[in-house]
Amino acid sequence: MFMVPTMIYRLLDHAALDSFDTSSLETLTYGAAPMTANRLGMGLDGFGSVFLQFYGQTEVPNLITTFGKEDHRYMVDAGLDERLESAGRPT
Repeated sequence: MFMVPTMIYRLLDHAALDSFDTSSLETLTYGAAPMTANRLGMGLDGFGSVFLQFYGQTEVPNLITTFGKEDHRYMVDAGLDERLESAGRPT
């Protein structure tokens, strides 16, 4: 699924989120706006290692950078939360 950060924030803030089974969610791709490290941490806790971020421009035919699922969890586990706000690795 693709969502912009505002949509993910709305899900994370939903009062009944814990009552839904989200275990079938395999990939949540996000982009189009920055996402804070704090909110990404909340998302990882709530949904697991499903996040995939990408960044591109109209002038570029494909993606410029990506931030893979494994990168999100690694940054949290390694205590590098501030890097969650990066645009990822060049492609």
